Amino acid sequence: MGKNVVIVMAIYNPNMDWLNAQLCSIEEQEYAEVEVVAINDASNEVSQDEIEDAFRRNLIKTRYKLFKNEKNLGSNKTFELLTGIAEDYEYISYCDQDDIWHPQKTAELVTALERPGVTLAYSDLSVIDAQGRHIADSLSDLRRRLRFLEGAGLAGGLLFRNFTNGTAMMTRLGTAKKAMPFAKDMTADHWLTLWCALCGEIAFIPRPLVKYRIHGSNQSAVMAGVVDKQSYFDKRIMTGLSRFEQFRERKESFEENVDLIDEGLHWFYARKEWFLNAKRPSDVWKYRHLGKHVSLFELVFARLPNFLFMLGVQLVKHGI
Repeated sequence: MGKNVVIVMAIYNPNMDWLNAQLCSIEEQEYAEVEVVAINDASNEVSQDEIEDAFRRNLIKTRYKLFKNEKNLGSNKTFELLTGIAEDYEYISYCDQDDIWHPQKTAELVTALERPGVTLAYSDLSVIDAQGRHIADSLSDLRRRLRFLEGAGLAGGLLFRNFTNGTAMMTRLGTAKKAMPFAKDMTADHWLTLWCALCGEIAFIPRPLVKYRIHGSNQSAVMAGVVDKQSYFDKRIMTGLSRFEQFRERKESFEENVDLIDEGLHWFYARKEWFLNAKRPSDVWKYRHLGKHVSLFELVFARLPNFLFMLGVQLVKHGI
């Protein structure tokens, strides 16, 4: 008998065709010891009965539990809640509501996690569009600066940028629980990857075990939610600054990276001052090693009118 895996899913106003496809792919997992625990995060466009019917029709042999939040908490908080209520499992796998899993995904991630020292395993993802048509063999084909990394000592880089995707990763449930409470202003998958890198090694499976669906509302898309200069400032600078302030508050977990956290705080404060007051551009440049492309983008575009700034955002979204 294999080791128990809990697949946790946060659901909010799902496209029912996509949710059915995701659940069907879970049902087809070749790994037997799986249970799904899902929370409907107070959807207001799709009823609980519709969601329950999708689970009942698609998960025939796979056990599942379905709950509902009384109010909308957002995906990160809901994934934290799911991590907290999961009990008596060895491994935990995080699941979106709109992708498609390869039948061997769970089995291959479990095998990778059983290697000595590994605390998190993840795979590459192929990409499909809203209609399920193949777009790319790897997510890195679309995100040109994405580099899949593995091994030990990766926490420092993960303070600034993530290279995993929640739907393609798995960790031990005990490790995920120790990561609670999840960091605010940080996606759950990014925080968990960082935490696991602090605890051990990251393993990468270099073949796509997930069909990642690209559509207009992906939370992990490049420049997601950026619609003008103010939203960029709020999401890319102030959110990052808040995140690093939290790192400093939990510095006992980051003993080997305290100096890097201090550098990160200086960088974010400098970016804030340059964006708002045209001050400290030399410090934005000084700390460019923390994010070369970000520093260059902001030094060039942050003081320009909104329409020119958004032209720069579009260039970034297209990988230029």
